[in-house]
Amino acid sequence: MSAPAELAAGETAEAAAGRLYPDCDPYGIEDRLTGAEKAPLRRLRRVLEDEVRPLLAEHW
Repeated sequence: MSAPAELAAGETAEAAAGRLYPDCDPYGIEDRLTGAEKAPLRRLRRVLEDEVRPLLAEHW
């Protein structure tokens, strides 16, 4: 995973670490999602990190 993005105003490092997409959500869309809406995104992120990234790393 890449280095964490800059913290939003008033945000703690712990809160930033728990965000789904800390590097690419400048408008804070994630903050508007419910837990149920975030669940599929977390599953997708896990698959991409665990299964897709290693394959891409071999060829990039």
